[in-house]
Amino acid sequence: MTRKLFLLHLLCFCCLLSAQATGQISDLIIIGKDTFMLQTCPIEHDSILSKQVSERLSQEDFCTACWRGYQATWQIEDDKLILKKIEDSKSLFAYPDTVPEVTVDLNGIFDQYQDKRGQIVASWFSGAIV
Repeated sequence: MTRKLFLLHLLCFCCLLSAQATGQISDLIIIGKDTFMLQTCPIEHDSILSKQVSERLSQEDFCTACWRGYQATWQIEDDKLILKKIEDSKSLFAYPDTVPEVTVDLNGIFDQYQDKRGQIVASWFSGAIV
């Protein structure tokens, strides 16, 4: 019985090694004139913000390359991480020119993080920007 159990575990382990997963679309960060893929998702570091953003997403055209349902665009300004926009995955994966860009309405979600100029400063995020 022990040998059969061992073989079963070994088989399961081997199957997991060959499993393939879809890579996730990254948030974008603008530094100077360059745009990079951001390996961190600052919104996901706050469960309340993440839930509020999720509630405003279209929930249609689901894609396994974007489980969170959006792509945020950030910019470094005056040594601060600024949220520029959140694009719904509905328009991220549409054929070109068939669906206009669909952005998430940020009003009411990030109000407490707005600076004097109305920019959303990610002061809730203290992680590393990779």
